[in-house]
Amino acid sequence: MLISLAVSAQTIKTDFKKGDVRKYSTSMDLNFGVPMQGEMKGSATVLTTYTVTDAGNGWTVVMKVDSFYTTGSEEIVGQFSNENNFMGLKKTPAILKLDAKGYITDIVNSDDVLAAIAEVSINSLNNIYSKHPELEKMAPKSKAMLKINDELTKDNLLKFVRETSVLSLNGKDIKPGKPFDENLMDDMLKTKSTFSLSKDADGLTVVGKKSESNMTEDDVKQLLKKQMANFGASADDTQFDLVWGQLKSMGMANLEYNSEETSTFNNDGWLKSETSNGITTLAGAKIKISETTTLK
Repeated sequence: MLISLAVSAQTIKTDFKKGDVRKYSTSMDLNFGVPMQGEMKGSATVLTTYTVTDAGNGWTVVMKVDSFYTTGSEEIVGQFSNENNFMGLKKTPAILKLDAKGYITDIVNSDDVLAAIAEVSINSLNNIYSKHPELEKMAPKSKAMLKINDELTKDNLLKFVRETSVLSLNGKDIKPGKPFDENLMDDMLKTKSTFSLSKDADGLTVVGKKSESNMTEDDVKQLLKKQMANFGASADDTQFDLVWGQLKSMGMANLEYNSEETSTFNNDGWLKSETSNGITTLAGAKIKISETTTLK
């Protein structure tokens, strides 16, 4: 049984202790479907350890990926699971600085972490082009290399950790029932989200979040252009407008996104469990991502 809380704003009370160690398991189920082309499915499981190494006016927390393993389609797992980032954090754990509320403010060793992710990403790219040399004509590897270099910044790494770690809600102002704008997926996806707050039967805080797409037609056009560039494809404005016109005539020029998340926190502020389900539809393709995180 859940008891709703009517409050103006609240943050997750964070009361970590030096020496705290928490281990988590996250499972992801991925499904990518295209009309008349079938579906690709994959899954990934990430095991992580968080260790508090310092506590004072805030905390220092080491985030380490212990293992990352996948099944199913390599293409969908590589595209939607953040595999390279997680594998980089396996090689080089991130040292996170949290403020007095528990919000992640910095990654002390960001240069080392970025170097590890770059090494993993380049090895992965070389492996893909080795297996599929025909890709070079459609999407030159040199362009893909430049994309990796452009995306590996400290700001992007901070966004990734803030969005995907078990600390993603710590330190945030949670205002139940008040919609707010949120940018996801490297700021490509604009959403309108709403929080809810409640207590479960054990008195633990439960945070719910519902999100839906909040994008103009121009936003969707720019997203498609960026996705084309990500795959090494290029088109001038005239060519792209032709493609865009065809998509509109088929009713495939809209982006729809809906997701629901439920997070339960222990009284010390550590996440106990989290579930999320999201569906994105763009240009006729449907992407379904379901995640479950549990404290071990």
